[in-house]
Amino acid sequence: TNASALACALADALGAYLDRPFALFGYSLGALLAFETARELRRRGRATPACLFAAARHAPQLPPIHPPLSGLPQEHFLAQIEHYYQPDDAAWRIPELRDIVLPILRDDIALADAYEYTREAPLACPIDVFIGAQDRSVPITRAEAWREQTTREFSLDTFPGGHFFMHAAMPQLLQTLGGRLTSLLNAKCVS
Repeated sequence: TNASALACALADALGAYLDRPFALFGYSLGALLAFETARELRRRGRATPACLFAAARHAPQLPPIHPPLSGLPQEHFLAQIEHYYQPDDAAWRIPELRDIVLPILRDDIALADAYEYTREAPLACPIDVFIGAQDRSVPITRAEAWREQTTREFSLDTFPGGHFFMHAAMPQLLQTLGGRLTSLLNAKCVS
């Protein structure tokens, strides 16, 4: 229920793997957690990611585009999720599956609702952001604000679709990620 506590746990879990180059990728709430994990690693004086990839999430220093949703009554909660996130998968359309997914989704939204950004120095790693062009929860200006969170390169790629653009854009997204990781690895080997 707390992004900072979860970032600490993630940093603990990554401890044994920090002796090699790594990147962090997060989608939606995961982007926020990847960002906070990178900051936690830096606070501890540990290795930080070669790159932070943030998808389907506005910059962490900005408040959410919508009011808190997690405490809403179920029908209103569902309507707001439909409006902002436009879920289109079977788990959302089939009531029995939705009932399984809903408690997890509500917990994720509660974690996002409770997030409080703390100003710190920008990260010293590139940040690459990926958004869906029709994502109502992440307008392009709110994605561009990630630029403030790095002293290094920043890039923003827009894909067709809404919040769940990744479903249709997976091949393109993987190609972009692979190219960027290869470039980072080659730059690391040269320096």
